[in-house]
Amino acid sequence: MDNRTTILVLAASPLSQVHLRLDEEVREIGYALQLSRARDNFRLEQRWAVRAIDLQQAMHDVRPQIVHFCGHGTSGGLVFEDGSAGDHFVSADAIADLFRLYSGDLECVLLNACYSDSQAEAIAQYVPYVIGMSQEIGDPAAISYSKGFYAALGAGRTIREAHEFGRNAIHLQESSSHLAPVLQEMGKKENFRRLDEFIAGTDYSVLRKATQAQISRLLDYHRTEIRRDPLRVLSHYSLGLLFLHIKTYDAALSSFLEAARLSPEVADIHYYCGVTVNRGRRLKVLPPAEISSIELHLDRATGLDSMPAKYYYYKAMISYDYYFGNSIRAPLPRYDELFRIAHSKEQDYWETERLLSLVPVPESEMLLLIRKGRVGPN
Repeated sequence: MDNRTTILVLAASPLSQVHLRLDEEVREIGYALQLSRARDNFRLEQRWAVRAIDLQQAMHDVRPQIVHFCGHGTSGGLVFEDGSAGDHFVSADAIADLFRLYSGDLECVLLNACYSDSQAEAIAQYVPYVIGMSQEIGDPAAISYSKGFYAALGAGRTIREAHEFGRNAIHLQESSSHLAPVLQEMGKKENFRRLDEFIAGTDYSVLRKATQAQISRLLDYHRTEIRRDPLRVLSHYSLGLLFLHIKTYDAALSSFLEAARLSPEVADIHYYCGVTVNRGRRLKVLPPAEISSIELHLDRATGLDSMPAKYYYYKAMISYDYYFGNSIRAPLPRYDELFRIAHSKEQDYWETERLLSLVPVPESEMLLLIRKGRVGPN
């Protein structure tokens, strides 16, 4: 599986329009990535003299995470070639609808064309980061922005930061155009696929269906938020859930412990510390010290909030699989009593599903005991 970030450059400069130095812009993008320390993390694909009818096929073939359009634009749309030395205008609505169809893959669309900020705003309904130009932008400024943007990406910067480096690259060369590039963010707009739907608690009913690209952009989002505000508990907690979901346990535990340090009164944070200590292993095989650590986290959670059923399901799983499974005398209450307690508590179907996805349940009897108390999703 190719884990590189794929960048698709779509270049169009019809003969009927003012000539643009697109070849130089694309060459500088390639140089910026090739000279970067993370050059092996990127794949650059190019399509030239692009017609509107070529767009879908290019997207099908390449499946990019970043699309870079360089060419002509107006306040109402983008200009493509028509195959006969003429041009073909495509409206902002049509362009936005195209990218809606590929929104599961895309992280960023960059429209390096004059007056393309209105198209960027339309596309940002479906793509996390979209960059357009608020005014006319000449070749030197367009090229400088591209160089600064991709050099920053190659240096490990986020898309937000790369945008600022691109604007600064223009500013270092001239003073008139550095404000032309404008970043639109999906998370700040109301639309059917808002980033904040994923951010709020990183709900498992959503996260379990998230693509790798969506998880990557969420990781990027919360890392950026923490750089801006290291005390942002929600982002530490959300990072923990994301890392836990992709089974990066050290990073998950570090995030949860930092969240617990900042907000020790939040029961769920302690609970997820205990889930992370398990590291996806069967409870029966854990060493005693790790079982003790998990139990300590669970005791803190239940001491702060005694209502969530998932805390008691996890305690019952430990009692059943670790103590009973290893013929060790279990602390009271026993697993059967813990399951009874869990059934009487506040049920959250998806939180129980998340627990079952993270802690192996090899015994059918234990699984039946857990499922007995659950209610289905709304």
